[in-house]
Amino acid sequence: LIDIGQSYVSVQFATETQLFDKTGRLVFRMTSQNDIPPSAYFAKNKMEFVVANTDKSIQLLNDKGIVIKPFQVNGTIKQIAVTTQAKKPILGVLTSNMYYTIDLEKRKTLSKVNMDSTYSLVNTGVDLIPISARNSNLTMVKNGKTTQFSTKSNVKLLGSYLLNKELTIILSRGKE
Repeated sequence: LIDIGQSYVSVQFATETQLFDKTGRLVFRMTSQNDIPPSAYFAKNKMEFVVANTDKSIQLLNDKGIVIKPFQVNGTIKQIAVTTQAKKPILGVLTSNMYYTIDLEKRKTLSKVNMDSTYSLVNTGVDLIPISARNSNLTMVKNGKTTQFSTKSNVKLLGSYLLNKELTIILSRGKE
């Protein structure tokens, strides 16, 4: 069960997501990939949705479920996330070998960056940051700039949060 804004709730199944309004009425169904929940955003003062409808494509949908625009990607989609930058909704799509940023208002791909399958997409609410923890290094890509930090060996990325507007990354090393 995923809450999308104050107006909608989505229920995700293996191959479909159902969107309900706040009265419990089924608004529409959309084909979706398992484990990749849809996202909602406002573009030009209208609520729209983005869904990974196959393992290699996403769709932008209006509030009636009509496809606004499809996007094809290289690699298998691992994560999608929406954030707002400069009052514009931005979509991040992380695949098994690429990272895409898409301007949801202009419906244009802003960037494509080669990335391996070890990356995870972190949404800070302002920025979308692909992060990888491997080979005793933590690698972050923000605004096209790559930053590396040394870590202990066998470190895994567990999650992240913002603390006083600073990104805090949670790492784990086995049982430590």
